[in-house]
Amino acid sequence: MLEKLARIILRNRLAMIIGLAVITIAMVVLSFRVKLSYETAKILPDDDSTLVAYNNFKQKFGEDGSVMIIGFQSPDLFKLNLFNSWYDLTQEVKKMEGIQEVVSTARSFNVLRNDSLQRLDFKPILTSKPQTQAEVDSVKALLYTLPFYDGLLFNKATNVTVMAITLDQAKINTKSRIEIVQHIKEMGDKFAAENNLTLHYSGLPYIRTAITAKVVAEMKLFLILALVITACILLFFFRSLYPVLFPMIVVMMGVIWSLGTLSLLGFKITILTSLIPPLIIIIGVPNCILLLIKYQQEFAKHGNQARALTRTISKIGVTTFFANLNTATGFFVFRTAKSFRSSELQQQSM
Repeated sequence: MLEKLARIILRNRLAMIIGLAVITIAMVVLSFRVKLSYETAKILPDDDSTLVAYNNFKQKFGEDGSVMIIGFQSPDLFKLNLFNSWYDLTQEVKKMEGIQEVVSTARSFNVLRNDSLQRLDFKPILTSKPQTQAEVDSVKALLYTLPFYDGLLFNKATNVTVMAITLDQAKINTKSRIEIVQHIKEMGDKFAAENNLTLHYSGLPYIRTAITAKVVAEMKLFLILALVITACILLFFFRSLYPVLFPMIVVMMGVIWSLGTLSLLGFKITILTSLIPPLIIIIGVPNCILLLIKYQQEFAKHGNQARALTRTISKIGVTTFFANLNTATGFFVFRTAKSFRSSELQQQSM
């Protein structure tokens, strides 16, 4: 049966090559449409109690990872020049598109009780840029009388201050977040260089942006390394260009098909799915080596190319099929497995 299938493949090789080329071109188009995931990779299953509670929290209070933090330490925090530079940076960040709110020592509020209207009024501590050191000293004195900010916005003992930047909820999990965070970092680095300071960055928007950038960079790095290393191994064993070139074409087609399939099924590139292209190369090259070795052995026996190809497809084809099926079954286990955390919580609830 397998020999008959091999003969069918060889008789219709031109049609099959054209068909594969057409499908590959379509997959190339789809692979360019595959999107990056700007959300945290989901590890827990949908029915996990912790994840359910977390999703309920977000529905009630909004996205939790919307605040980016930048800060520095300096004994000259409330000196006129440095404070004014911090004020300028705060105002520039606040004017950016996609920024909902900014709070810092240069843009903070005093909560006052309004007895006539029976409500709390939020009055800005600063309404304009300070012009003298005395104005900065008065701001400092007022901030020091508000215990809410001590340890949250600044620290009296260590001379540390932070700026809390709240991003627009609609842009947190989109590509716009990367541009916003990068622009903030550029302005922060400029501020740090002008004032000879070390500025620190934190907050989930910054961390997720850094992770996304690493995913893209490492995906490209692993893909290139996998191609180069496997090409070198093939060249070392076969000492010829063709046994290197054609396996590389085959595995690259596999990579293109995998990315196109991700796009076709609506999946995005995450930390986990970014490992698929290198895995395709690592899994595909051994298959190519087995096929090449068997073909060379058969061709050396009788010198008939068609017979060598037929026997290679019928004998090694079924071997590689079941080997890859075994590998796929191993990966499928992860799809059906529950997390250990979920099992622990279920046992505790019982």
